[in-house]
Amino acid sequence: ASFTVDNATQITASSPASSAGAVDITVTTVGGTSATSANDQFTFVATGPTCGTACITVGDKAMLEMDFTHGMILPVTLSQPATQLVTVQYAITSGSATGGIKPGVDVDFKTKTGTLTWKPSLRTGLTGITKTISATVFGDLVGEPDDTFTVTLSNPTGGYGLGAGTGTGDCGSSTGCATGTILNDDGIAAGFTLGVGDGSIFSARSGAQSIKLPVTLSGKAGTNVSIDYTVVPGTATYSKKATDGGDYGGKVSGTLTFLPNQTIKQIALPIWPDAIVQPNQGFTIMLTNLNGNGTGVTLIRMTGNGTILGLT
Repeated sequence: ASFTVDNATQITASSPASSAGAVDITVTTVGGTSATSANDQFTFVATGPTCGTACITVGDKAMLEMDFTHGMILPVTLSQPATQLVTVQYAITSGSATGGIKPGVDVDFKTKTGTLTWKPSLRTGLTGITKTISATVFGDLVGEPDDTFTVTLSNPTGGYGLGAGTGTGDCGSSTGCATGTILNDDGIAAGFTLGVGDGSIFSARSGAQSIKLPVTLSGKAGTNVSIDYTVVPGTATYSKKATDGGDYGGKVSGTLTFLPNQTIKQIALPIWPDAIVQPNQGFTIMLTNLNGNGTGVTLIRMTGNGTILGLT
């Protein structure tokens, strides 16, 4: 837990969701620990999520704005497969970005509500663990600061509760909350721009899932454009198989080729399940060797961050 001394008689304590439970707090002074007495002993009960091993969580996504309307995909994860029908409602609402029903002046994305449903397989009796929410971004040609919107989950069913939020954007650590970030790509370079976004996904205790980071062209270049990528481990580590002890797998390098009418590619990496509670872990996507300068394409965002968020 972290603590802020408000005044001589009040302390504000905040705690990450994984630290839910009773915590004894001993008041100290410059001279050392105060004497043990009822007046100097407090109990702090954290207010983290109570979903235990049956959580539904939503991850963040950051993506270049582009010059036209397109989708931004955010992952929603069950902490483990379910044996019965599971549903959760969601809402896409404004942060610093302005929402609306259709494109218009200063309207950045489409507000939306809906319901996600996980159904058990007739063959296995288990659900999958990942669904997605597609947020519609209204791209434009106007240079502006990066903007955010909020995705909020509510009303889970099937014995699942809402897991911790991602801790970013307007929702902070509120349960069932994540942030979509619209990265400005206008007014930076003439012609088309190309770059990689960011993404986060919660680590499941079991089941198959993958994280997808978007690589985008701001518009249709009219000819082939290619870019190389490399996945660089950070606090998250790579292993070829889930049983080899790493956090993620998949291809660690490659080349993405945009055909004349293509504007969005995805770098997808499997995230290995982990039943052990861990802190957030990350890796980096590096873009190099752009082959498209002759068509007026400029690489403006060479580095993207993938984050594996620890489940409670």
